[in-house]
Amino acid sequence: MVFEAVAFAAVLAVFSGIALLLFFEDFEAAAFLATFTVALARPLVALRLVLLSLIEQEPRHGYD
Repeated sequence: MVFEAVAFAAVLAVFSGIALLLFFEDFEAAAFLATFTVALARPLVALRLVLLSLIEQEPRHGYD
């Protein structure tokens, strides 16, 4: 009876440890990918701002 309780506790501890490692691995991977997401978004934001500024300019008719 005692052996079964100890074995159950050991298996539970191993599964809890595995779950904790997977959680931190996922957390670390999310933080790692977030840096690349921000770095890749910056050129697209800059391009969008340039295009918006070109679109918002008033057309020139040569009256200046």
